[in-house]
Amino acid sequence: MTTLTKMDGLRHYRATVTEELCRHYTIPAGSAAEAERMARRSLKPGQKLVGINVTDGYRSVETGADCLAHLLGHPYFPAGDVPRCLADWIRAALGWDGAEAQAANRQLAYGGLRIRPETPALCVASGRSVAFLVRVFEDTPWADRWADALAALPGASRTNMTFARVASRAVQLPLAGRVSEILDSLEAPP
Repeated sequence: MTTLTKMDGLRHYRATVTEELCRHYTIPAGSAAEAERMARRSLKPGQKLVGINVTDGYRSVETGADCLAHLLGHPYFPAGDVPRCLADWIRAALGWDGAEAQAANRQLAYGGLRIRPETPALCVASGRSVAFLVRVFEDTPWADRWADALAALPGASRTNMTFARVASRAVQLPLAGRVSEILDSLEAPP
């Protein structure tokens, strides 16, 4: 609705504009229902709610990729004076043959990771039974939730595994796709 009034010799128009506004919040809550209630309470008086969509912030592909990059870039058992990250051990387990590949895979198992060459897939323990993973994700957005973040990656599935004789649930990630992209983005040692 537009109206015209004359004030001070100028024409002044008043327009009523109806607009939709989309806001994104990160809401710490115990459940999706609680997050929705908190989002509804954030409305200002007179605001109309067109719709609301609450998703788990840990279950996005971007979050999963960031979580995996953090994990694979983490230092793990330096070789002499050369610091090595998990990505280097994974490359070694994939690039070597026979006993050397098995030894690298066994070393990864102590940290809660395994390569399944028959699939081919990378498996990451999802429970708190592996102290190394708890330390890696301590003080990160994925503390206690790394499995949920990794499970959001394309092709991920959940499975049961043993890591250095410790039984655990695990997230199995296909080596093709995001895992190989992240491995390629992390610098290999000379």
